[in-house]
Amino acid sequence: MFENPGDMYKPRIVMNDNKEETPLPADDHPNNMVYEAREFARIIDEDDIQAYEQLKELSYEVLGVTKKVRYENGILFDSEKA
Repeated sequence: MFENPGDMYKPRIVMNDNKEETPLPADDHPNNMVYEAREFARIIDEDDIQAYEQLKELSYEVLGVTKKVRYENGILFDSEKA
């Protein structure tokens, strides 16, 4: 749960059986992608091809899993519909 949809501030989990909220540890930075952006900049600045290839492979794996799950649940983009 979040205070506002799309907001990563004050994330917490609610246990369904007892309705107690448990705070989740999270960085309270206003841009929750700041660390990723810094790493991307480092990869580019240092021409770190190995890190680039590893992240690219991970991205393809994640896309494959999300596509499989979408298809299994009947969630299709308009361009995927026959």
